Amino acid sequence: MEQLGNYIFTSDFGYQENVRRLSVTGFGENDKFYYNGWSQLISMIQLYEKHQVNLSEELKLLVDNIINKYKENIDIDVNIRGDIKKFLMWPYPNYFNFSDYKNQKLLDLCKTMNNKIHLLKVVNGKLYLMVPLNQKLEKIRNNPESVHITVINSDKFQNHHNQYDDFEIDDVEYFKLSSTYSRDYPLFANVIVVNCKSEKIFEMFGKNELHFTIKVVLRKPYEF
Repeated sequence: MEQLGNYIFTSDFGYQENVRRLSVTGFGENDKFYYNGWSQLISMIQLYEKHQVNLSEELKLLVDNIINKYKENIDIDVNIRGDIKKFLMWPYPNYFNFSDYKNQKLLDLCKTMNNKIHLLKVVNGKLYLMVPLNQKLEKIRNNPESVHITVINSDKFQNHHNQYDDFEIDDVEYFKLSSTYSRDYPLFANVIVVNCKSEKIFEMFGKNELHFTIKVVLRKPYEF
């Protein structure tokens, strides 16, 4: 949060955070309405049109453009995460740096999965690498989602890549724990991730930075 500086005291940040909180109300796993960005759009419209929101001219222009682009053409099968992400990440388009998270016991536990078979899976229009958790990690994990590493996000992935389903990756190596504040993924406020790498994934997709989320602080739902 410290990377946001004084921005957290602005009405722009307040509006964005309320959109994040409202959009996770009634969240359910595999909820297409949420994952494709429509829950965030409806939250943007509700808070923007029903409440007095004093936004900067720059954010107001972005919000107007996104709402006008989609509000008359709602189709939850269409993925609009690309535009929604622009709003959630504004005015800092890049991810904040992850900070090292020191917990050697947890890291050692994660390293027991090194070089075990991970399967590539297409889930909700994304390409995932499924993590074969051991029993101890399953007990301590605090994350309502499936255990996965995102290889390609839904806004960049097409369904015709289903040929990757069940492809085996056996050289995943876990090496570090990190933590950060979550802006573009409304369900989580803070996350602790396990950093890993795979030469096969790098050769296939050019991805050399991978992680899966193991522990989270959930964002509180919006209260009317």
